[in-house]
Amino acid sequence: MKKNNLMKVIAIALFAIMLFGLGNRSYSNNVTITNVGLVNADVTFTLTWDNSWRNVSTANSTMNYDGVWLFVKYRDACDKTSNYPSSYIHMWLVNDSAQQTLTGNNVQLLKTLGVSTVSGTTRALGMYVFRKYDGTGSISTNVDMKWDQASQGTTGGNWDIRVNAIEMVWIPGGGNQSLGTPQPNAAGGNFRIGGGNQTINSTSYTSYNFATNSTGLVPFTITAENASINFQPSTYVSPSLWTYGYQSNNNNQVIPATFPKGYDAFWVMKYEITQGQYCDFLNALDRQTQINCTYIGRNNFGNFNQLTATSLNNDAYRWVMYDWTVSGNVLNPYRQFVRCPVSGWTSNGPIVFGCDATNDQSLNGPGDGQNVAMNYLGYSYSSYPTYQNGEFLLKYLDWAALRPMDEFEFEKICRGMAAQVSYVSQEAVWGVSLTGNTSSQNPVGGIANGGLNNEGPSSPTIGTVIGEGNYGQAVSGPMRVGCFYGSNTTRQTAASSYYGVADMAGNVLEYCWSFGNHLDIGASWSSGGNYLNRNSNGDGDVLTTYNGSTNWPGPYEWTNGGGTTNWPWMWKGGCWYTNNTGNYERLSISWRGSSGFNQNTYGMMDGGRGVRTDCPQALCY
Repeated sequence: MKKNNLMKVIAIALFAIMLFGLGNRSYSNNVTITNVGLVNADVTFTLTWDNSWRNVSTANSTMNYDGVWLFVKYRDACDKTSNYPSSYIHMWLVNDSAQQTLTGNNVQLLKTLGVSTVSGTTRALGMYVFRKYDGTGSISTNVDMKWDQASQGTTGGNWDIRVNAIEMVWIPGGGNQSLGTPQPNAAGGNFRIGGGNQTINSTSYTSYNFATNSTGLVPFTITAENASINFQPSTYVSPSLWTYGYQSNNNNQVIPATFPKGYDAFWVMKYEITQGQYCDFLNALDRQTQINCTYIGRNNFGNFNQLTATSLNNDAYRWVMYDWTVSGNVLNPYRQFVRCPVSGWTSNGPIVFGCDATNDQSLNGPGDGQNVAMNYLGYSYSSYPTYQNGEFLLKYLDWAALRPMDEFEFEKICRGMAAQVSYVSQEAVWGVSLTGNTSSQNPVGGIANGGLNNEGPSSPTIGTVIGEGNYGQAVSGPMRVGCFYGSNTTRQTAASSYYGVADMAGNVLEYCWSFGNHLDIGASWSSGGNYLNRNSNGDGDVLTTYNGSTNWPGPYEWTNGGGTTNWPWMWKGGCWYTNNTGNYERLSISWRGSSGFNQNTYGMMDGGRGVRTDCPQALCY
């Protein structure tokens, strides 16, 4: 019997408190993993998260809960002292929830584990833990995860492991939400996409609004998951989906049944990826993969390609993820704090990354911004052919066995189901109309306690105004995730999505996969290349190709008839840089002005989060 001495692994502590959803108060913060051990095939540890929440029994409520996505990485214990250490490898679990155990009366596992396709075979790559009964409060449980060593060929070895935890929110699927009890097979899971208007501001940016017809005035209703959707038919067929503003470019398309519609249940990260989480990701990689996942490593221009050396100059230390060559002493460009030591590297060993908002060349101290949202995840340097739009975000999501969110799912997360909410024209993420409603648009005035675990707005006081968020350019970069939630906030005051997913408006841009990008410019589903589907969860590796087991689309796979490159990604939700154009139109749930937009010059705004599709609806309760 072998037992490893393993490092303590702590997920990013989030001191945000969440309240949302028709007056239902729910809280969540501070996930920790402690007491990690490995005996034979049993990975054991203690999982704690404060103020968990669950509400599936109250009529006309959000009918959902938070949870934690758990996964494990391993490598040979000899790598800790090797001159050529490898990346940590994603652990496969025994695909049987009965062999994964918890202690405690108020926690449960999802009955189906989180599976992905790895080299053509289904593997269990993680599991969800969530609250068993309705209520709020702290959760602590001892977890025993069973490693499938026989399948992974690791029986009898000596291993160094890392347990990872990401806070998630479960987005419910079909079921009559007005009855007060979940009914997985009942009707009522319909939800709307599109804002019921042609444009938000007729003198500004066209929204290319989803609609049921070419006038763009009636939202489209998603009524099923595994059904194809007619897109802009030349002869009208009901129901059909249109994007106002591009009708003539590509008619007679069909969106496949396998494209994620958001109708069935899925999980989404509660917060945007943080800078601390991205450092955790980098620190699990070998040197070459680290180079491929940092701007300073990928960029071959100027003096920035320095991660192949054994030291950095002082400016390069500050610019690990920075995208522009800037003369002068720029300390923290756009609140991007990811750093690495100036010197002391070995020639082949991984570099230790951390955050340094205080710029004292000491990583991960108090005030160093570990919980600030990660920007520069979507940057694309157009002169570097293998450095693609959104690549850093996709690499992280693949590594964490998540997948990209699509724009249908974004709208459901923000708006809720049709049975839960009434129709609101020009609807902001926090559920109010943006048109002529300036009192409900309150951008942050500044930062208090910058970089600390309690970083928040200096003004307005949270909970005192509607629609407070990090937009309007008063703050030159992202802020701590979830920082607009407090004990006195509601969905509207915290600018929250309907289901309690934080910062879907403002902070950093949400990168979403959009079928409309291709169809709008004349490409088609049959033009070659991959498209997202519900089984496209990441395989736990670091993405090196866009047509592997993830089946994620590559940024150059979709072209129009003239060969013009088109990016299959769009950004939604606005960010810290969003200004008051058209009543902050980019904060509208249905704004689509970035459809087909090449985001290669705005890296300081780009962030994101991941989702997973796992559970049959009947197993999610």
